Amino acid sequence: MLGFIGVWEPDSFIHHLYVEEGQRGKGVGKALLASIAGQLRYPWRLKCVVQNEAAYRFYTSQGWREIERALGARGEYALMQFDLPRESSSFHGAAMTVLLFASDLMTLSQASGVASASGAKVTSVASAASLAEKLQVEQVAAVIFDIDHARGELPALVAAVRAVMPEARIAAFGPHVREDALAAAQAAGCDLVLTRGQFLKGMPAVFQELLKARA
Repeated sequence: MLGFIGVWEPDSFIHHLYVEEGQRGKGVGKALLASIAGQLRYPWRLKCVVQNEAAYRFYTSQGWREIERALGARGEYALMQFDLPRESSSFHGAAMTVLLFASDLMTLSQASGVASASGAKVTSVASAASLAEKLQVEQVAAVIFDIDHARGELPALVAAVRAVMPEARIAAFGPHVREDALAAAQAAGCDLVLTRGQFLKGMPAVFQELLKARA
């Protein structure tokens, strides 16, 4: 396990954000926060123990702000708040979204960084239901499928994207040894089909290709 995040949706409150000690500083915390974007209404809130200086620095570096301090069972804590990102405050002019249908946090973290440099954002989706929901509420420019995570549902998932967002670009990646699955992704109508190695090593070029029609 790399880490986990726990939220209370009715209050948009993050009760737990934990990253294994050996995985800290590798983008896992950012990926965990990115995984709830679009699922939790803004503003988000959490409590950060003031003595945990590393955690406090992390939150402030990600745009969180302190709104009050109080004493709790673990000592003084800061109540932190994260507001709706300015670029997403209205649909018009909002940052383009790339949906990543995958479960690997490290891939999500890397993709989030590459997308940000391209003026886009990555939203993680892990199921067909979540994909359908995001297609209704996000300004989706592209969808990237991990073939292993999609399993045999890829043709139906691609068709669902085309039905709702016909202009969205679609890419898929998978193990190079699964030639049949890669061929099936091509037959399903994906615009780009890559081996996992090609996708991870060439991610900036992949995002540039997927987003160029929307630039």
